[in-house]
Amino acid sequence: MVTQMQVNDIYNVNITDMNEFGNGIAKIDGFVVFVMNAVSGDTAEIKINEIRKKYAKAEIVKLLQKSSDRTYPPCQDYDECGGCTLQHVNFKLENNIKKNTLISSLKKNGILWTEKLEITALSRYNYRNKITLHFSEKQSAFGLYSEKTHNIVIFKGCLLCDPIINEIGTYINSIASSLAPSKPEYLTIWIGIDNIPSLSIKTLKNIDGKILNELLFKFPNLSFIANNTIDNYEDSILDLRMKYSSVSFRQVNKNVFSEILKHIEGLVSENYNKTIIDLYCGSGVISLYLAKHFQKTSFYGIEIDNNAVENARMNAKINKLENISFICEDSSYIKKICEKINISPFDTIVIVDPPRSGLSSESLNSILTLKPYLLIYVSCNPQSLSRDMKLLLLNKYHIKSLKMFNMFPSTSHVECVTLMTRN
Repeated sequence: MVTQMQVNDIYNVNITDMNEFGNGIAKIDGFVVFVMNAVSGDTAEIKINEIRKKYAKAEIVKLLQKSSDRTYPPCQDYDECGGCTLQHVNFKLENNIKKNTLISSLKKNGILWTEKLEITALSRYNYRNKITLHFSEKQSAFGLYSEKTHNIVIFKGCLLCDPIINEIGTYINSIASSLAPSKPEYLTIWIGIDNIPSLSIKTLKNIDGKILNELLFKFPNLSFIANNTIDNYEDSILDLRMKYSSVSFRQVNKNVFSEILKHIEGLVSENYNKTIIDLYCGSGVISLYLAKHFQKTSFYGIEIDNNAVENARMNAKINKLENISFICEDSSYIKKICEKINISPFDTIVIVDPPRSGLSSESLNSILTLKPYLLIYVSCNPQSLSRDMKLLLLNKYHIKSLKMFNMFPSTSHVECVTLMTRN
C-alpha cells in the first residue's frame, strides 16, 4: 500500500482497466485503486474515499481526458438505481469486460484459457419481459429497490424492459395514490405469448373495481389482472408452448435464452447419448426443449421445488413429450437418484444450471462419484463456475468448449455454457 495515501487525497491517474461493476482500475505506485464510473482510457483527477489492505476506492473529481469508449448513460436514474453498471461504456467494451471477468476468474483458479472466447450479445435494451415493482407508502408510488438497499427508486420506465411493460408501469404509478387504500405491496408485469401483457398486484385489501375497469379500458389487451397471483399464464420459447404461474422463475431475456437452448442442442447432437439428466432444472425448459428434439433419448429433470416440478410435468404434457420425467428431489443426491432409476454414468450426459452460488459441495461430490462422461455446466456467475471447474479439472475432466451469452446487457451479469468431458 502507498503508506502516505489518506482518505480525501487527490491524485491524477490513468484508468487502465475495468471490472464488471463499472469501476475503472488505476494503480498508484503499484497499489490498486477502484474508481467509480471511470472507463478504460480515461485520465482523471480522483479523490480517495476508502483505503483497504489490498486496494482503495475513489471517485472522479474531474475528468481530464475522456476515453473513446465512454458513453453518456441514457437512464435518468442510472446512479441512483444501481441495477445497471455498464451503461457508461459502449456495448463492445461491455462485452469485452465480461469476457475478461471470466478469463480473470479462471486464472485465479489456476485455469489458463488461451482460446478465443465467443460471446453472444443481441439487443442492449428493451430485452426484459418481466419486472417486479415494490410499493413505497411514503412516496405513494411503485419502484425498484436501489442497489443493496430497500430504498425505492420511483419507476419512470426502465430501458431494459419491453416498451409495453414501461407503458403499463408508468400508467399505474400515475394512479398509484388511488391504489393506496388497497394497501399494495408489489406488482409484477410480464409479457407472455403473442406479446400479450399480464399483471399481478399483491395487496392486503381488495382493489376498487372502478380502478381495474379503467386499467382494462386503457390496456384492452391486458390478459390478466389479479389481486395476488396468476396461475397458468401462457408463453412460448422457440417451438415450446409453456404455462407458468406469475411467481414461477423464468429467464427474462427470451431472445438470448433461445440462443443458449440452441447452443446446448448443438452440444448434445455432437455427443448424442441415450440418457440426459438435468439438475436444478426448475420448470424444466432446458430438458423439455431437448426432449422435443431428441425423442429417442430419455430425460430426467431433478428439482427440489415441488411447484416447479408440477409446472414442468404440466408442460411436458402440453408439448406431448413422453421421453421425459421430472423428480422432486435435491440435486445433491444425484448418485442415489441414478441408482434408483437404474442409470449408468457411462452413457449419461449431465446438465447443471445451479444458482449464482454454484454447485453445492454435496452436488459436486455426487457428480464426481457418479462420473458422467459428459457435463454441460450452465452458469450465471463466472466466479462460482471457475471454482467448480477447478475441482472438476482435478478429477479427470477437461474443458471441451466454453461460450458466453450476454443475457443481461448493461448489468454486471453474464451467462456461460461449458462442455466438460471425462478422460
